[in-house]
Amino acid sequence: MWDIAFFASKIIGELLKYPAILSFFGAFIAGESIIVLLGILAGQRVMPFLTVFIFGVLGTCAADLCWFALGRKVPFYKMKKNRIIAGILRKSYSFTHILLKQSHERMLVMSKFAYGTRIATIIYLGHSRMRISKFITYNIILNIILVGFVLGLSWFTGRGIGDYDSVVDNLKIIGISFLVIIIAIIILERKVKKLVTALALKN
Repeated sequence: MWDIAFFASKIIGELLKYPAILSFFGAFIAGESIIVLLGILAGQRVMPFLTVFIFGVLGTCAADLCWFALGRKVPFYKMKKNRIIAGILRKSYSFTHILLKQSHERMLVMSKFAYGTRIATIIYLGHSRMRISKFITYNIILNIILVGFVLGLSWFTGRGIGDYDSVVDNLKIIGISFLVIIIAIIILERKVKKLVTALALKN
């Protein structure tokens, strides 16, 4: 057990030498999940908070722009042939269908705070020919708010963990904190999704 923890700590230690790269590509690939983990580490002063925030926002915006470009360039019938993309679209179809009644701007805002709908909505916005300048502007603002909220929450959690001499204990505490925050965010986003659905149906 100690060998595994020691090996893991070595790998993490090497990655933490490049906080900007780790924050950007982590957010690009894993989104808010990795931001939670990096926020906890920033709270323990292992990583600089501002670096995680700036490059976390940039990575999230870059990923969203790629999905937007995919929706702009690739027809829907071709997307359905890809299992991963087809699965993403199918899981969030019902909620995205409700969002179609809203303006492009409202769709983007709602999808950011409703669990499991962001990618499908962004692909649709690209397909619907939303102006890219408008998408980038709204997306940057929304990602600053979203990343700031998630990072702030995880930073405060990291500050409350404290310092542990044992690598194993430290990894356990960080892992548990990570899971708790992720579960809390998912529950919150699902509540928001239900609220947004109810409001959209009324309109």
